[in-house]
Amino acid sequence: MVDLVASELGNVGILVANAAASAVCRGPLSTRANGRVMGVNVTGTLLCAQAVYPAMRDRGRGKIITVSSVMVELGSPTLFTM
Repeated sequence: MVDLVASELGNVGILVANAAASAVCRGPLSTRANGRVMGVNVTGTLLCAQAVYPAMRDRGRGKIITVSSVMVELGSPTLFTM
């Protein structure tokens, strides 16, 4: 991904990690649903940051911005229903 962007547009100077997944469950939170949420929200963000960081470090500049949902603060009593 980083190599393609760099070849088409030049070096990546800014990464905005703005992806989110949630699980609406009608029963106990499943391992599969939890794995998807963690895969998108945590692992995806980490892998993208790891991919762009070496070139940013070598150039001595760059920005990595991560965006999360307001749900991290508020929560939702109806998101997971048992």
